Amino acid sequence: MNKQKKMLDGSYGKAMNAMLQCTRHRGPDDSGICNFLQDSERLFVSHDEKQATSCGRGILGFNRLSIQDLSEAGHQPMISPNGKVVLTFNGEIYNVQELRTELLKQGVVFRGHSDTEVILHLYLQYGFDDMIRRLNGMFAIALIDGLEGKLYLARDRFGIIPLYITENAERLAWASEMKAFSCLPDFRGELDMDALSESLTYIYPTNVLYKNVESFQPGTYCVFEVNGWSCKTVEYFNLDEYSQLQTYKERNLYERLKEVLQDCAVRQMISDVKLGVQFSGGIDSTLLAYYVDKLFDRTQGTLCGFSLFNSEYSQCSEEKWIHHAADRLDLKLNKYDMTKECFAQNYEKALFAFERVVSVPSPMGIYEFSKHAKKAVTVLISGEGADELCGGYEVFSAQKALDVLNHVSAGKLGGIETSFFVNFDKILDGKYCKELYNGFSVEHAVERRRNLWDSLHGTRFDKLRKLYFQESLITLLERQNKICMANSVENRVPFLDNEMVAFCFRLPEKYLLHPQYRKTLFEEKGKRADYCYQGKYWLKKLSAEIYGPEFAYRKKQAIRVPMREYIKSPGFEEYMYDLILPGMRKRGLFNMDIVARWLNDLDHADYVTGLWKAINIEAWCQLFLDGRECI
Repeated sequence: MNKQKKMLDGSYGKAMNAMLQCTRHRGPDDSGICNFLQDSERLFVSHDEKQATSCGRGILGFNRLSIQDLSEAGHQPMISPNGKVVLTFNGEIYNVQELRTELLKQGVVFRGHSDTEVILHLYLQYGFDDMIRRLNGMFAIALIDGLEGKLYLARDRFGIIPLYITENAERLAWASEMKAFSCLPDFRGELDMDALSESLTYIYPTNVLYKNVESFQPGTYCVFEVNGWSCKTVEYFNLDEYSQLQTYKERNLYERLKEVLQDCAVRQMISDVKLGVQFSGGIDSTLLAYYVDKLFDRTQGTLCGFSLFNSEYSQCSEEKWIHHAADRLDLKLNKYDMTKECFAQNYEKALFAFERVVSVPSPMGIYEFSKHAKKAVTVLISGEGADELCGGYEVFSAQKALDVLNHVSAGKLGGIETSFFVNFDKILDGKYCKELYNGFSVEHAVERRRNLWDSLHGTRFDKLRKLYFQESLITLLERQNKICMANSVENRVPFLDNEMVAFCFRLPEKYLLHPQYRKTLFEEKGKRADYCYQGKYWLKKLSAEIYGPEFAYRKKQAIRVPMREYIKSPGFEEYMYDLILPGMRKRGLFNMDIVARWLNDLDHADYVTGLWKAINIEAWCQLFLDGRECI
C-alpha cells in the first residue's frame, strides 16, 4: 500500500506476482489479486484481476489453500456485495457455524460456506473491533474499506498464524512469510545485530533477523487511515486478564476438562478436506489423537497419524511409546525415520521455511513428516501449546519449589533475579557466544523480559505461563505453521483454542502443578525419597486413564538427534566445508579461530551447540541476505 496520495508504479505489480509465486506453497489451490485506485478522497476496488497488477494506490494478493468451501465462492481477495470492502484471510475460524447462524438470523445471504465470507459479513454488520473479538481461531487478516479509506491488519490472539510487516517513507507491505519482501523493488535486507545475539543464545527468540521487518503482535490490530496515513494500534486481547478463580468447585471440574478438550477437538476438526494427526508419542499429541479418533468420520476412511522415529539411535527415539499409543486407537500409523541423510537433506529446506535459526532438530523432523503427510491429508492436528499452557516444562516445577522455599524463609529469598531472564529459553551460554561473536549482547532481551514480567499479574506460576506465551511460544508456533505450510499442510493447535486457554488459566494451580512422590538414587543408599512437582498434572492423569500410568508419567522427551554425529555425518560435513565455512570466513561475523577450535573438539557439548548456531546463522545469511537458492 502506498503511503502517499499517489499511484504505485508498475514495478509493484510485478513485485506482487513475484511475492505470490514466492509463497505459492502456502496456497497452491487458488490465487487472486486486486488493486485500489484513488478517486478524489475515496478508494475504490478494481474488480478486473487482469488489470490489477498495472498500477494503483495499493495492491492486495492472496494464495489460497482450500480447506472450507472448495468452490469459487471461497476465492480471495473476497470483495463485499457492495464492492467497497475487500478481505484476505489466512487461517481458520472454529466458531464459524454459530457466527454464520447469527448472521443468517439477521438476513445475511451467503454465496458459499467459507469462514472468509463469515468474517466479511461480520465486519459489514458490526465493524472491525466487534468482529475481531468474536473470532475463535487462528488468523492473519487484511481488510480494506474503500468508503472509510481504512486498512486493517490483525493477528490472532496467540500468534498461531504468522504476519510480518515492512515499511519505509513511501509504502507499507505485509506478508505471512518474510521471504516475500525480497521481491519488493525497494526492499534491502539487512541483519539485525540484536536479533543475531538473541539467536545465538536462545532457542526461540522473538526478534526476526531482518533489521527492517517486524513480526506483527498477536492479539492486536492496526487501523491505517489511508488519506493522511495515520496509524492506530488496538489491543483487542490481553492474556494478562486471565487469573486463577478461587471459587471453582472441585466436584466435576476434572470431568469439565475432558468436555472442554473434546469440544476443542470437535471445533478444530471442521474441514472439507482430509485431516490427520501429528502423533509424536508424547502426552499432548496422543490425547488429542484420542479425541479426534473418537469423533472421526469413518466414511472418510481410517484416521492417519504421522510420526518420527530414529532407527540409528534408539535412545533418541520414542518409537516404543508411539506404538503403545497407536495400538489403543483405530489409527493408520505412518512412521518416518530421522536418519542422518534425512537430517542433511531437510536442513536448508526447514531453515528456509522457518526463516529463523534452527536451534534444535525439530524443524527437520516437521519438514519430513509434513512432506509425507501431504500425500494423504491437508490438515494436521498437533499438541503445540500444552506445555506453556499447563506448566509442562521443568522450570515450572523449579519455580514452584522456589515458591515453597520462599514461603518457609518468610520471603528472604526475594523475587526473580536477573539471571532468570538471562537464562530463560537459553541453549548456549553467553561466554561461548561472546567468544564466537565479539558484539554479543542480550541486554535488550533481558530488559524486555524483566519489564514484561513486572507488568504481569497472578502467581509466579501464572506469570511464568504468560511469559512463555509472549517470549517463546509465538516463535514455536511460527515454526510449526511455516514448515508445515512449506509442504502445503495446515497445522492446527487445539490446546490454544480460546475456550481451552481460558479454562486452563482459570484452573486452580494445584490441578496443573501437583506434588508428586519421587524415588531418588539416594534412596538406595538409605536416604529419604523426596517430592517434586508434576507439571500438566491433570493432562497426565487423563493420559494415564487412556494409555496407562507408565506412558503418562515417563520423563518428557522431544524430537532428538545426537547433534555431534549428525554434524559429522558425510552429507552434512561436506555441505559445511563446501558452503558454510567459506561463507563464514568471507562474511567476517564470527571468530574463525574459535570455530576451528570447536570443530576439533566436538566431544564438548557446548562447542557442538556453538558450532551449530554459527552454521545456522551463516546459512540464513546466505539464503536471505545473499539470495542463494536453497539446496
